[in-house]
Amino acid sequence: MNVFKLARKYPELGQEGIMALQDTFLRSDQDERGYLDEATAIKTAQYLERKPYDEVRATLKQVELDSSRRVELDDFVDVCCYP
Repeated sequence: MNVFKLARKYPELGQEGIMALQDTFLRSDQDERGYLDEATAIKTAQYLERKPYDEVRATLKQVELDSSRRVELDDFVDVCCYP
């Protein structure tokens, strides 16, 4: 999913907010694979959102990941924006 689609999905973040999340995602994806493993996604979202591990983990379970359990950019934004 591209930044413009994510900005439409989360208008409260705006394009700048989405770009900031994308930048964080890309910095966390040190191998440049285009996805994060669950542990990295949890650690990064936990840091960004200042939420406890268990809360971030529960949120990640609510996000529909594919069978590979890879956290792609749109999944990462969902985790960070999940109420």
